[in-house]
Amino acid sequence: VTVVIVAGIVASLPGRWSAHDAGDTKRYGGLSSVLEGSLDPRSPALRTRLGLWRRTFAMVRDHAWLGVGPGNWPVVFPEYAEPNAARDGVLTPTLAPRQAHDDLLERAAETGVPGGLALLVLAAGTVLAVRRRLETNDPHRRSVVAAAAGSLAALVAISVASFPLEMPGTIVLTGLALGLIVTGGRHGSVPARRAVGSTAVAIALLLVAWTVARAQRSVRSSLFFGLAERSLHRDHGATGATE
Repeated sequence: VTVVIVAGIVASLPGRWSAHDAGDTKRYGGLSSVLEGSLDPRSPALRTRLGLWRRTFAMVRDHAWLGVGPGNWPVVFPEYAEPNAARDGVLTPTLAPRQAHDDLLERAAETGVPGGLALLVLAAGTVLAVRRRLETNDPHRRSVVAAAAGSLAALVAISVASFPLEMPGTIVLTGLALGLIVTGGRHGSVPARRAVGSTAVAIALLLVAWTVARAQRSVRSSLFFGLAERSLHRDHGATGATE
């Protein structure tokens, strides 16, 4: 209970001003203003998110089976920004979005059906592992697994309107939580576990090879996109836009 109270107090305190994050006003607002802006249809934050989600749904509809390629959401998004991109705040001549502000929706747009099935397999395996680990007689192990499962549940909840899978720190903590769940117990014989592990590694290598072969053109497009962004950062006027 003490940890929850302290975390709530820390989360409600406005952040310190920095030049790097000067444009992100919600970092410096109070808790009530941030919550109000997140729920008010007239607020720029909610209007932008709804605009991003609506256009990402269109991207998913057009690329339902295979997606646009891992990491290529910001490359393809400008094709879906119009009409009313400036009004909805989703794209300007000098500012392009990097995330859809919904990790699950962005993964669906980038990886299509294969990515969705992979996430379902991961989720199902995690739920089954949590249930098995919580049935153990070791109270310490149960508490560790429960904490890890709670962290993953929180990750899924915030990914609906944010992008925790795009941030290194959150990804590391996600891997830590999964590791605590997976290593919470041992089931089955050693040969069986090795066979399952070897099969999983083989499938993963095949998927990586297939993804690299398919995505090479999109990776080159991402390089050109990055060069264009650098030009805009160097010059915010007509010259940078032309470059």
